[in-house]
Amino acid sequence: MNQQPASVELDAKTGNNDAGSNTGGDVTIKTGNAKAGATVVTTANSNSAHVGGGHGLTNPSAKFVISGNGAESKNSIVAGLSNGTALSQDNNAHINNDVDADAKTGDNDANFNTGGDVTIDTGDATTDVNVANAVNFNHADVDCGCLLDLTAKVAGNGANSDNIVKLGLENFQVIGQDNEACLFNDVDGDAKTGYNDANSNTGEVDHASDPAIVTGNATSNTDVENTGNVNSVGDTGFDMPEMPNVEFSFSMA
Repeated sequence: MNQQPASVELDAKTGNNDAGSNTGGDVTIKTGNAKAGATVVTTANSNSAHVGGGHGLTNPSAKFVISGNGAESKNSIVAGLSNGTALSQDNNAHINNDVDADAKTGDNDANFNTGGDVTIDTGDATTDVNVANAVNFNHADVDCGCLLDLTAKVAGNGANSDNIVKLGLENFQVIGQDNEACLFNDVDGDAKTGYNDANSNTGEVDHASDPAIVTGNATSNTDVENTGNVNSVGDTGFDMPEMPNVEFSFSMA
C-alpha cells in the first residue's frame, strides 16, 4: 500500500495599511501583488515485468525416437512435460491532497485626511494551484517458454515388437494484475481584492479621481488531474502521463 498525504497551506497578503488624519499633503497607499502558487505532483506504484521470449529464455524442444530394434522387443517411452508461468502485480494507493491557497490585497484605510488628494491603489490577487496524481501502472510481457517443437517416432522395429509412446504435455501461463486507488483532492483557492476605506477626507474634489480607490484583479486558477489504474499485457508497454514541472519516464526497455 502506498499512502501519500500532502497538505499545503499558502497565504499571501498585501494591505492592512493605514494613512489617516494627515493634513496638507497628498495621501497615497499603493500595494504590490499578492500571489499564492502551489504545485503538488504524486507518482507511485509502477510495475514492469518481462519474462521469457526475447528476454533471455528460449522455447525448448523434445524428440523421442524408437528405431532399429529386434523382433519381439518391447520398447516404451513415457514422458511427462510441464511448463508454467504465474505472474502477479498488485498496487494499492491512497492519495490525499489538501491545498489551501489564499491571496489577498486590500483592507487599506485612508480616512480623515485634509488638504490633499487621497488615493488607494492595490495590486492583483492571484492563486494558481496545480495538483497531478499518477498511480498504479502495471505492465507484463510474458512468454512462458512453452514446448513448441515435439517429435515422437517409432520406426524400423522388428515383427511382433510392442512399442508404446505416452506423452503428457501441459503448458500454461497466468497473469494477474490488480489495482486499487483512492484519490482525495481538496483544493481551496481564494483570491480577494477590496475592503478599502477612503472616508471623511477633505480636499479638491473637482475630478473623479479624488478620492480614488483602484483595486487590482482577483484571479483564482485550479487544475486537478488524476491518472491511475492502468494494466497492460504485451510487448508494447505504456507511457506514463506528462506531469507538470516534473521529469519522469517509465521505460519498458
